Amino acid sequence: MSAAVTSAARLVGVDRLRGLVTVLMALDHARHFLQPEHADPENLAQTTPLYLLSRWLTHLCAPAFVLLAGAALALSQRSAGPWPDRRVLKRGLWLIFIELTYVSFCWQFGFDRVHAGVLWAIGGGMVLMSLLPLPRAGLVVVGLGLPLLWALLPWSHPLGPVGALLWSWSGALGPIDIGVSYGVIPWFGVLCLGRALGPALRDPARALGLGAASLGLFAALRLVGFGDPDALNPALQGWRAAADLLNPSKYPPSLQFQALFLGLALALITPLRALPGRLGAPLEVLGRVPLFFYFVHLPIYHVIGRIFSMLHYGVAQVPADAAPALHLMALSWVLGLAVVYPACRAWAAHKARHPGAWWGGYL
Repeated sequence: MSAAVTSAARLVGVDRLRGLVTVLMALDHARHFLQPEHADPENLAQTTPLYLLSRWLTHLCAPAFVLLAGAALALSQRSAGPWPDRRVLKRGLWLIFIELTYVSFCWQFGFDRVHAGVLWAIGGGMVLMSLLPLPRAGLVVVGLGLPLLWALLPWSHPLGPVGALLWSWSGALGPIDIGVSYGVIPWFGVLCLGRALGPALRDPARALGLGAASLGLFAALRLVGFGDPDALNPALQGWRAAADLLNPSKYPPSLQFQALFLGLALALITPLRALPGRLGAPLEVLGRVPLFFYFVHLPIYHVIGRIFSMLHYGVAQVPADAAPALHLMALSWVLGLAVVYPACRAWAAHKARHPGAWWGGYL
């Protein structure tokens, strides 16, 4: 998910942030594999505070991953080469390939449906970036301009291949059933912003300041009601009102969504950097091998989900009419991390012993 860099050049706070969001991503997927088919933790009429929180926290993952993927490109950037940028182009095509093949298989243990998720968005954004050699000012303009343009224009929901680039979309392309949850173009702006801000992440104070500014922008946008297609519901009260306030639209990521979760991601770099080694080191390990973590954890969580479902419900797939079992989701999450972490630690050590190896950027 990010460009490989040498150990000497790594930024502890950035690695720990990436590690934190891999842990949250695992929570999201543990919940996914043990969630009844039509259950929606964000449906305020049916959810509970804890169930909603298990989903809301994971909204940090995609913005942080995409932002840090762009930042890693900047932090590992070598002298300019020939056009197109083959390093970025190959990485983008690789991410698209594994998303549409291996990752799609892991979601269902079959090929009934092609899944295009966050790796599709990052990979597609990298392909665009390799073909559009923007200067830093251009990256900022695209990064800030795309969500602003989306907020200003009355977009309708596009279908087919156009929807796969601009929106989330589900349908068929000929004989292929495909589901696109992350449109390339909206997330391309986040990738550009990450590449533009990459050098600033070397300075914890600047990262914290940028995060605070982004959170302030979210508060202002939410106050005036601009930058998100879903208006606040004035009839809600208590925790539901707070949840509505802090849950802007993700598909595609609205201006408010990006301001909130990119702000949180940037603001977390400094406190994560200050964590004691005993607490921060595991996150640092995971943050150095995020793509390897992604490869390994998906089939493991899928298998754990099926086992737990069989033990609890008597069937390998959670019944559609079952109530969400939060205790099973939490247990699955912790058990999966206990299985995956030693493999990630071994792989991180292996990569450290072979800096610059060609396979480092692919796994």
